[in-house]
Amino acid sequence: MKKSFVVLLWLAVWLQLSMTGAIAQPSVYSGAFVLNSGGLSSSQQPTITNFINQAQKDISIINMFKSWATSGTSPNSPFPTSAMDYIRNHGSIPLVTWEPWNPASGVTQPTFSLASITNGTCDSFILTWANSAKAWGHPFFLRLAHEMNGNWYPWGSGVNGNTGDQYLQMWRHVHDIFTSAGATNVTWVWCVNFIEGFPAVSQFYPGDNYVDWISLDGYCRKPSTSDYSTLAANSMIQLTNIAPGKPIMVAETGCNQFVSNKGQWFRNVLTNYLPVVQPRIKAWVYFNSTNSDGNDWRITNPASATNGYQQGVGLSYYATNQYGAISSSPIQPLLNDATKTDTMAPFVSIVSPAIDLVKTGAVVNFLALASDKSGVSKVVFSLNGVAKQTNNIPPYQFTWMVPAGGGITYTSVAKAFDNAGNSAASTIQVISQGVALEPTNAPEILPPTLNGTNLILRANSQTGFNYVLQSTAQLMPANWMAIQTNVGGSLLTFTIPITSTQQFFRICVQ
Repeated sequence: MKKSFVVLLWLAVWLQLSMTGAIAQPSVYSGAFVLNSGGLSSSQQPTITNFINQAQKDISIINMFKSWATSGTSPNSPFPTSAMDYIRNHGSIPLVTWEPWNPASGVTQPTFSLASITNGTCDSFILTWANSAKAWGHPFFLRLAHEMNGNWYPWGSGVNGNTGDQYLQMWRHVHDIFTSAGATNVTWVWCVNFIEGFPAVSQFYPGDNYVDWISLDGYCRKPSTSDYSTLAANSMIQLTNIAPGKPIMVAETGCNQFVSNKGQWFRNVLTNYLPVVQPRIKAWVYFNSTNSDGNDWRITNPASATNGYQQGVGLSYYATNQYGAISSSPIQPLLNDATKTDTMAPFVSIVSPAIDLVKTGAVVNFLALASDKSGVSKVVFSLNGVAKQTNNIPPYQFTWMVPAGGGITYTSVAKAFDNAGNSAASTIQVISQGVALEPTNAPEILPPTLNGTNLILRANSQTGFNYVLQSTAQLMPANWMAIQTNVGGSLLTFTIPITSTQQFFRICVQ
């Protein structure tokens, strides 16, 4: 009798949601990973159709895993142009889970350590991918080095001596290469695993100008009735505290076949948790596959679970394959039904500057994107806590000239307000780049020349000073390394072996 009562009560709630129009328009991108491997060859494409038939609804995101290396210890995996074309032609948005490793070689892989990537070991490969992404030209999600708070990948916390700071440097380094290549069609997805038993995730967050969506992975693995709301609760608190203005994606999740009522697990998360409890989750990507450890996440195992998934994802709240012509980047979240009471804060993201280093004397344009179902009333920009500019209509931007003095950190905040009185903020920090030289000015650097594989760098100087040539693979002050010194004369000459596709140099007074 008790079991029947619970089922009837759930049916009443679901019918109320469906019939009253409480979620009358698509508000969440619904997606899936449906393969046993990371590719999407023509022979594997029918698995997409099979999943859609099983779910009785099409999908708006298709996830695929692409490791950097498919053999050996060097990155060699090409950009998946044909698979990307297939997904877009299907009307869906590609989600590329981009993994810096060779999955066949375990966790300890020196080539793919965070420090190695930051120091330029994989720069040529990364640049090739960035150029290929730009050439493909359409918006897609790129989920780089996910689940970094775990310890099962070479980039994971504590693995190979990895630290949170190293993860930040690696992410920004890769992002900077894409930015320099002009690959602006990439939407960057930063993804953590359920936090229970793992380090706090705030230490791994690269910053609002390096991330477009924040994301969460996690599975129900136990033979219990633990629903998604319980499993994700602490992680969601941390995510919304880290980046309150960002849309959230569930990039991987699943319920195994041992859960006592898998169908009810689907109903709980899809008809209540996402639309009612956590409407800030704007993408749901189910892992419809199996693992070698015996877990079967597919919606068809057991057969009784399928109906629960169908009923949940069948709500109009979940979008289908309507995005074959999407052209704007970064990809924006879908908004909830504007006819209902708006209690959710707006989405807001500072998207420019795209890197965290700014030059003294340069004019910097802070640009924010903001949206809300009841409309954005204004965006207020502040710098180091002082309000600078208010925009009531887009573009939401603030122009600022970087003051003199290098190595100074500035905090910029774009706070968006919607017409219902809700607000959210996007915060970034930028560091001024410049060298204060006293009592002389910086040496004038002359046009460089090449001599074989050496770069010849010359600069006018003043007598009485020592000069040092510094180099870095990434424009971050902590990474500048002294590589040569030269006593000042009328002309400084440095001969620099070129060892990387991306190097930066500067001449400073020592």
